[in-house]
Amino acid sequence: MCGIYGYIGTELACPIILDGLRMLEYRGRDSWGLVTLNDIFHTKKDIGRLDETTEKFELPGNIGIGHVRWATSGIISKENAHPHFDCKKEIAVVHNGVIFNEMHLRSKLNKHKLISGTDTELFAHLLEENAGQNQSFIEDIIVTLRNIDAQFAFLILRKGDKKIYAIRNKSPVHIGISNGAYHVSSDIRSFVGKVEQYMDLEDGDIAEIGIEGFRIYDSNMNLMTRELKPLNLTPEIIDKGMHSHFYIKETKEIKSVVEKIIQKYIIANTVDFGNITNEIKGFEKIILTGAGSSYFASMVGEYYLMQLLGDVNVESILSSELELKYANITFSRKTILIALSQSGETKDTLDAIKFAKQRSITVVSLVNNQYSEAENHSDYVIKLLCGLETSVPATKTFIAELLVLLLFSISISKNEKKFEILDEIKRLPETIDNILNEEFENRIMELTEKYCTEGAFYPLSRGIIRPVALEAGRKIEETSYLQTIGTSMGSSAELKHGPLTMVTNKVVMLFLVPPPTTEEYHKIIANIQEVKVRDGKIIVMATQGDEEIVELEWYSFSWDNIAENDYMKFIEFLKDKFNIKWIKAENINKTEDGKTIIVSNKEKSLSLKLNDEKNKVNLTIYDGRADEFTMKTENGELNMYVKFIDDILWIPKSHELLTPIFYMIPLYLLTYWLAIMNNKNPDRPTNLAKTLTVD
Repeated sequence: MCGIYGYIGTELACPIILDGLRMLEYRGRDSWGLVTLNDIFHTKKDIGRLDETTEKFELPGNIGIGHVRWATSGIISKENAHPHFDCKKEIAVVHNGVIFNEMHLRSKLNKHKLISGTDTELFAHLLEENAGQNQSFIEDIIVTLRNIDAQFAFLILRKGDKKIYAIRNKSPVHIGISNGAYHVSSDIRSFVGKVEQYMDLEDGDIAEIGIEGFRIYDSNMNLMTRELKPLNLTPEIIDKGMHSHFYIKETKEIKSVVEKIIQKYIIANTVDFGNITNEIKGFEKIILTGAGSSYFASMVGEYYLMQLLGDVNVESILSSELELKYANITFSRKTILIALSQSGETKDTLDAIKFAKQRSITVVSLVNNQYSEAENHSDYVIKLLCGLETSVPATKTFIAELLVLLLFSISISKNEKKFEILDEIKRLPETIDNILNEEFENRIMELTEKYCTEGAFYPLSRGIIRPVALEAGRKIEETSYLQTIGTSMGSSAELKHGPLTMVTNKVVMLFLVPPPTTEEYHKIIANIQEVKVRDGKIIVMATQGDEEIVELEWYSFSWDNIAENDYMKFIEFLKDKFNIKWIKAENINKTEDGKTIIVSNKEKSLSLKLNDEKNKVNLTIYDGRADEFTMKTENGELNMYVKFIDDILWIPKSHELLTPIFYMIPLYLLTYWLAIMNNKNPDRPTNLAKTLTVD
């Protein structure tokens, strides 16, 4: 996951390349570097982000190439930052990709002076061995490429030759043209404000770009032509506005994204995706695929489609697993692949799309970025309409994927319930206002401050909200670096086989409780009880109006009636809360003054003593355990209240299919404040890049 940028024209190359690299930093920020050429090479590189560089510098020359790095081969160091050179420093190379036969090449080049630990430098030295051995430098490159097994996008400069050589194999390379100048980049968006036209190189292309023009060759030295297209991207201001981080800014933009999607795709009481809906009728199987957050969105999409389409065969699968699973399967032409990708450049998802196209599967891609590779290889594209998402962890694009998947499911459904759901979707912005407001966020901040120092957070759920628990776990991991796992609880056994082993009073179990009308509801209530009796801390997210959760929040007993009417409930409480199995009704006695309840048998005992303030009960157990409970006087009776659920966060009531959206938005607020209170930068998680373009 690296970004490359090149320029040749009449202006100084250095500032233009640096501006392009800043637009590519979402691909890597471990280190950066560039080289320009007049009569000699001029190089500057460093570790960290470009904006962290305090030294001002300029490099001469109107031709150059640059690179931002996400380390894959070789540690993060200045020596490993690109560009890399041959022994004579006559060839400079920047590279996005992976050379798979690196170890073989390293042994083959043992007589060369290797400075770095990267695979890229090996290509420069291999090219050095072939330079001048053929009729042209293009042929030297072709011969060199035959010796590497790699996924790559290379940009090459050669001393004495004022040209940029661009090579593509399974990593994107684009050429931009403007007023006699040429730009080369990994991502078309870095051309915004610089070029009017662009073209995409294809796998196997070798472009020779000079100030007078360019030629494109294939591996047999045949000249190739590629379509020149207009670039109609509007520059987007990269600005946090009034916010401290892009993560919270982009979370707060969810309402406006939802409004755009509703305005674009809902007309009257129907969903309109143009010709897509009509042209994919008669399908027999739908496969949803994605990576990272997009995969979790695809899991929700599977629920949407199954509930609205009935007997259609639907499956969600990780992009990286699709070809492995289906390599030997023959598909019906009535199969559809729905591919989800924020960037449209994710390597695993692109591989899944290309595999599907080879099998004559119709591909519908949901993407945010225009001019993406996914768009180029898909039959149909549905835009997510989110605008630029700068924070590395996804926020608004995940919600957009959920909403577009729900609308897509409605558009191909004959279920009459879809009109009821559409009505609720139209009210989404108003409901989101009730979440993204100051009062709700203050409640989130209170919860976060209370629990931010705990050792672990485990989001747990069932059914359609289960993928939201996975996404929440991923976000806690990415932004706060806390121990977490978004665990599936397909049955009680899932809890018993995993997270239950981790339960302590230092672990926060975050239960995302589905609406009471769902089949999963009472099962997850049982799971909550299983955690509480093991002294786990419990936060519950539940829908407004859930009366059973309210009843579950507290145990309550009449002090006067303990040892009389309430003793069975009291016994149940002690057994559950403290795992005390020996208590029987005949063991319970109250002292004459009525202030102390003693429970004992021949070997064991515990006592509850009403303190002098008459608003507390102190519990002491024979083995040294102790606790304190609140007392309240109600209707003339003194009642003991024991908190069972530590905290509840109420979510707006909605249709079941909209609950993933309403649960996830508060979780973005929660994960943001967890990061801030743990002194982490949620925009730039350590070791992560926004777009993953290599295996």
